[in-house]
Amino acid sequence: NVDTGRTASRDPNLQNIKSAKPDFLEGIWWREAFECNDGYSFVISDYGSQELNIAADKSQDETMLTALRNKEDLHRLTASGLYNKPIEEITPEERKNGKIVNFSIIYGAGEDKLAELFNCSKSNAKNLLQNYFKKFPGLKPLQDKSYNLSVNNGYISIDSLNRRCYIPEYKEYLELNRLCNSHNADPVFKKRLRQLEGKIFRNSANYIIQGEAACMSKYAGVLLRRAAKETKAFKIILLIHDEWLLECSSDNVERTKDILKQC
Repeated sequence: NVDTGRTASRDPNLQNIKSAKPDFLEGIWWREAFECNDGYSFVISDYGSQELNIAADKSQDETMLTALRNKEDLHRLTASGLYNKPIEEITPEERKNGKIVNFSIIYGAGEDKLAELFNCSKSNAKNLLQNYFKKFPGLKPLQDKSYNLSVNNGYISIDSLNRRCYIPEYKEYLELNRLCNSHNADPVFKKRLRQLEGKIFRNSANYIIQGEAACMSKYAGVLLRRAAKETKAFKIILLIHDEWLLECSSDNVERTKDILKQC
């Protein structure tokens, strides 16, 4: 992805092979189609809650940090706040909703998107958003800071390496902002300005998380490539966002697991 630095795959998309679901049971065969040669094995590992850890670190939200340090289930914790229930009483469906909310909001979703996701009114979505930020008060200042820097500079500062994603509509945004600050501004201009502000806010919230995650994953890939050349123990097959897929001879599995985990 040219904006966040994430790797992408298409024609075919090997990062999103369908898996089995209640309405797609044949999905099990899609994944079984991928096999190693005789005497070889796949070794797979991914980061645990990579993007939630990044969000916690960047926002320094104490509730998030404490939960992750204590290896608590952050999705269940979120659901307990949303449903006002003890964490041990959260159902699998409620946890699933907590997970949806976590990833939606850290990527800049607003009331409209949450109302669409949960098929609820905007007022309920607004309450959901407010409850979330009460639970994790450090996250909103992070998003607001990223947005303000973006509209002031014309680019989103993506990660700790200070890579930049320039906003292609920035000149339009500045001109609309000027026009809408005048008296009797055209409603069409106001509507377009709101659309641009929403897009910039979502991207500025999203890219600072996904961009840092992409940077981490690709740095692991640099270390893996060096290890592959030095040890001849495995081959790198695929990077899927925060997950690395390697192939090695079956007698090298334990060694490859150790290398992959270390990298």
